[in-house]
Amino acid sequence: MPKLPTERETLNDLQLSYTDNPFGFAITRTSSNETLFNSTSSFSSSLTPYVNNMVFKDQYLEISTSLPESASLYGIGEITRSAGFKLAPRSKYTLWAEDMASANPNPDANLYGALPFYMDVRKNGDCHGVLLLNSNGMDVLYDGNKLTYKVIGGVFDFYFFS
Repeated sequence: MPKLPTERETLNDLQLSYTDNPFGFAITRTSSNETLFNSTSSFSSSLTPYVNNMVFKDQYLEISTSLPESASLYGIGEITRSAGFKLAPRSKYTLWAEDMASANPNPDANLYGALPFYMDVRKNGDCHGVLLLNSNGMDVLYDGNKLTYKVIGGVFDFYFFS
């Protein structure tokens, strides 16, 4: 029978590290040394042709995280999806609450809520969740090895669930 983690082990399962210049941060699962969120990587993308990892403007925020090729993402928004629950690489998801009923016959339509939460299920069976607590309209671009949030206001208020 597998050993269940103690409360102390569970609380210490995530570790934050950061760089000052340029500013970026990473969240790592200490039990497996696996990176869950990393805004410090420099990368380019077919959906975002430039390499900025963070942008702070008066009414525009942008942050990107690198992802392993084996990531399987689920979530992002309250949307009717014609292609199933798993997020498709090279896709843009617009989160804008439209107050539509869930019986909306249009595929890939926004519904009542805008929920910027995703769950990442890795090949080894580990999973984690990331919530950006921000109610402003946003686009979330998923490029297979990168996830980018483009938000029209508010703050970066992230919650990580191990």
